[in-house]
Amino acid sequence: MAEVYLDGNRIDFVDDRNDATIGELMAAIETELKDHRRFVFELWVDGEKVEKTSDDDLLSSPISLFSDFEFKTVSIESLALEGVDTVQEYLRVIRENLDDCVEEMRRGGPNVEVLLRAITEGIVEVIKTTDALLKGVEKYSIELFRENPARYYKSLLKFLDTITDAANTGDSIMVSDTLAYELKPLIEEIESTIFYKADH
Repeated sequence: MAEVYLDGNRIDFVDDRNDATIGELMAAIETELKDHRRFVFELWVDGEKVEKTSDDDLLSSPISLFSDFEFKTVSIESLALEGVDTVQEYLRVIRENLDDCVEEMRRGGPNVEVLLRAITEGIVEVIKTTDALLKGVEKYSIELFRENPARYYKSLLKFLDTITDAANTGDSIMVSDTLAYELKPLIEEIESTIFYKADH
């Protein structure tokens, strides 16, 4: 019989049919955790960390094939605040890349394409991460942001289109002006309005 551990403590999981799958074990653990506002963030099977817990082959495997399972959990609050820190870091990096990219474009430097890609990919990650956070904590009544970041999605996506179109036509002046005079102020506005101050 496989041994199951939750945050270092052994728990009982009865496999009456002797054919329970890892997916069924995961579902049972997650049901138990829901009332405690916790999530599984790591799973170790026979001493090896599972990189992708949503893998269908893994979830359909019988637990009887393995010796031990270690589930490590985190509170929804901790997970959410970590996500907010990630969004702040993305925005900081975008802002820094904006300055570097504008300077590089104006002097005809070689790193424009790399910096432009970092900016556009960063914007996509900000939208994806904030959206996932908002949906993830919706039922827990956790206020992560001072203002809803979703109000900025449309503007950010518009800038993505403008930058991409201008870059494709080789209009470097339009791209640099858009970055410096329109996108940078928007990023600074987002940074100053959506986050709670440190003493919140």
